[in-house]
Amino acid sequence: MSTASCCLPTVIPTRATWHRRAWESVAEALVQAHRRWRRQAQHARCVAAMRGLPASTLRDIGLADCVRDAPTLPRTDWEFGRWR
Repeated sequence: MSTASCCLPTVIPTRATWHRRAWESVAEALVQAHRRWRRQAQHARCVAAMRGLPASTLRDIGLADCVRDAPTLPRTDWEFGRWR
């Protein structure tokens, strides 16, 4: 008996199938989107907390320029200058 007749060739896949690769890329995109959404939500909460602080406290800790209400264009030109 020879070894060529007893064992059938077996195909070993070297890459995942296309639908598995597609699912993994979609899943990774969803994970990244969720992380980005969580970071933006955390940032919004921090900004909202800073907006609640009085101006004197913000000035004392050096964050007076970081928290501003939505300025109009003339106010931006006058206070901060267009070069920023």
